[in-house]
Amino acid sequence: MGKTWAKALWAAALCAGAGIAAAQDAVDLGEGYTLLPGRFVAGEQPDANSVLIKAPQGVIVFDAGRSVAHTQRILDRLAAESNAPILVNSHWHLDHAGGLGAIRKAHPGALLFASDAAIRNVGAPYLAAYREELVAGLKNPEEPVPEDAKARAELALIGASIAFYPTNNVPRSRDVELAGRSLHLGLASAISGGDVWLRDDEAGLLLAGDLVTLPAPMLDTACAEILVDDLNVLWAQDFERLVPGHGRVIDRDEFRIWQLAYEDLLKCSKGRKSAESCRDGWLKDVRKLDLSDADKALATQILDHAIPNLIRDKAVQGKYCEGR
Repeated sequence: MGKTWAKALWAAALCAGAGIAAAQDAVDLGEGYTLLPGRFVAGEQPDANSVLIKAPQGVIVFDAGRSVAHTQRILDRLAAESNAPILVNSHWHLDHAGGLGAIRKAHPGALLFASDAAIRNVGAPYLAAYREELVAGLKNPEEPVPEDAKARAELALIGASIAFYPTNNVPRSRDVELAGRSLHLGLASAISGGDVWLRDDEAGLLLAGDLVTLPAPMLDTACAEILVDDLNVLWAQDFERLVPGHGRVIDRDEFRIWQLAYEDLLKCSKGRKSAESCRDGWLKDVRKLDLSDADKALATQILDHAIPNLIRDKAVQGKYCEGR
């Protein structure tokens, strides 16, 4: 595993520069929804977006982030709640699931809705291989040293990954009532082997996890071809706004721009054009999304990795498309 999910995004953040998407203040989305934005900060591992949903019988937490600071923001907002939260995890990538251990420790009665098959069949072997890579790279395996702090933080999250396994498996898409709120939990497979998304008809919101990410698709452990089908399923849903796994909230029309740009990116990447041409095509296709210069730089870094190493690597795609 020369380049892991974590390494690819870490490198992108380093190249893009500090503060490109530092942790922002909470965003009130209305209808009881609060977005805790994720971040890309130079030299640090990224956090995904988290969403807290106020329900009649408590709070629902969609994705838990990775860093101690991000997870603490969630815990602070749960502190005043008398009922244990209900957790929904889109998938097992550490920037979405890493905080589950701390939250479940603080709230042992919390229920966790996620795909059991995804963590068992795809996540567990991936994280085991990532652990080996981290251990091999330690400056001093015998005792903690400052140079190893970031790697040891990742190792701690992997060591607590038993918390990623759900109390309530999501084996298929279905309507549910969580904490007294009527929702729909969808199940896709392109990104992690079992991607849980959430739709709230009353709020007109769809929480997509990494099926949709800004400023560019993040495809490590993804089957690029199946993502086309999963995006078509999302497009068929009735929603007004979509919360991606990374980046700002987008409306339905903006999602359509993103979706069609992804189809063009995949078609280009499977053809004979250069990776640079396909990357530039993405940036042209999403120009109406008004990406900042910093986001364009980050998109460039992400796609310069993804096109040759993920989409065009037949071995990688064979591995992650098999059985999905």
